[in-house]
Amino acid sequence: MSNRIKAGIVSVGNGAASAECIIALRKCGYARDIHVVSDVDMAPYNPMLVTYYASTKIDEGMLFPFGGRDEFYRKYHVAFHPNSPAVKVDGVRHEVELENGDVLLYDKCLIASGAVPFTPFSIPDVLKDKVITVRTISDGEKLKNVLSERPAKVLVLGASMIGIKVLEALHSVGSNVIFADLAQHVFSLAAHVSCSQIIEKYLGDIGIQLRLGTAVREIVPGEECKCEVHFTDGGPNEVVDYVASCVGVRPNMPFIDRQQVKTDRGILVDTHLRTSCLDLYAAGDVAQGNDILIDGKRIIGLWANARMQGKTAGMNMAGLDREYIGSLPHNITHFMDMDFVGIGDVAHGDREFHFEDKSNRTLCHLTWTENRLTGINLLNMPELSGVLKDCLIHNLEGGLPNILSGNPLAMNRIYQKFPQLERELMKEVRG
Repeated sequence: MSNRIKAGIVSVGNGAASAECIIALRKCGYARDIHVVSDVDMAPYNPMLVTYYASTKIDEGMLFPFGGRDEFYRKYHVAFHPNSPAVKVDGVRHEVELENGDVLLYDKCLIASGAVPFTPFSIPDVLKDKVITVRTISDGEKLKNVLSERPAKVLVLGASMIGIKVLEALHSVGSNVIFADLAQHVFSLAAHVSCSQIIEKYLGDIGIQLRLGTAVREIVPGEECKCEVHFTDGGPNEVVDYVASCVGVRPNMPFIDRQQVKTDRGILVDTHLRTSCLDLYAAGDVAQGNDILIDGKRIIGLWANARMQGKTAGMNMAGLDREYIGSLPHNITHFMDMDFVGIGDVAHGDREFHFEDKSNRTLCHLTWTENRLTGINLLNMPELSGVLKDCLIHNLEGGLPNILSGNPLAMNRIYQKFPQLERELMKEVRG
């Protein structure tokens, strides 16, 4: 029998954005009831750490930065509805209908349902266990089991930040790995072509097979319970033990009425994290908010962005007036023996600085737009990341020599480690 429950504030989803919203609400003095509905029965966890967990680099507890389920929801006096996904959010009637038929009547509601992985091809039922995604803790458990098998050959589909971590884990147990992507280069959305090419050469040198510029057309059963993968470019088929699909995620919002709530790729929000519907907010990977580098909105699927959006939404739902100006694309990852930093947009701009040393696999590629730094690529030069990120975020003007001269300690440390970079910068000053 279904129930109609007066719920005060409802959070649809229980990730980082939801957790930060709840913490902010209580810190701001909100004393009424808070309800959280979720399709899982666990505490908020960090999906970006799933590959680290599967590789046994961290233990399970480190996936839960806010504490265990009972600990977190008891501390903040939350009514938790586990394994009860929302099937409809009615922003006009202020109602959230759950899969079990219950209806929560809210004063304010946060949509923090995150994103879900997708596979751009059909999977035969007999091969369901042979195709893995990497997003949830159950995905991590499956990947951990795959790694323990030490499979002979695996296709990693998606030359992304997640894909490279899955590749690394498989390579470390001795698997022969094929790295495939529809794009012509790895990290195509974050890396300059020169940066991608250095990474690609390194991967090839350690035995990784690259199949770039092609997508999977279909996967069919092969001999001995293997997957036979056919590609769109008509190239040779691959017979593999597993396929790891890391091609991306989509906002999780099938319960949203798009006649009520304005959406694009995600749910459109303003700087207060309000949607177009009164008393309805959105935060995290489902929300499309401000990108501080462009005149528009973008989904920025970063843990830190989700936390700040959730915190800001919570303060505003509690009655304060707080703005979150937005975030920007920001990727920092370490894999094998390489460090990659991609911040902002290196594909566009009216001026650029480029330095690379292929022998040491180091690169610094920067772009400026109207004399403001707007894009950063660093490869194996992490010492530069802090000062450059700070300049980009604070919209400071000037070329790289001016930027570094404002931080002489960092400049000396960088020049000592990368003397060839100093020579290139002196050319820019004289030029």
